[in-house]
Amino acid sequence: MSYPQGIGVCWAERPSSERVIASNYWSSTTNANNPDNAWNVNFNNGNVNNNNKSNNNYVRCVRGGK
Repeated sequence: MSYPQGIGVCWAERPSSERVIASNYWSSTTNANNPDNAWNVNFNNGNVNNNNKSNNNYVRCVRGGK
């Protein structure tokens, strides 16, 4: 397995707040005005944008709770 530069093997053992790469992360929402695009959030600056679904953005697994 390869890890991003400077992250190292102990990355998975770090608190989740330290395991975020400052980049774009996909949402599950398609852009209603352009179905080829989906919304994403930039975890570096908080900007929300939409990109073509063929772009290589990160994903985060989340689950709903009660």
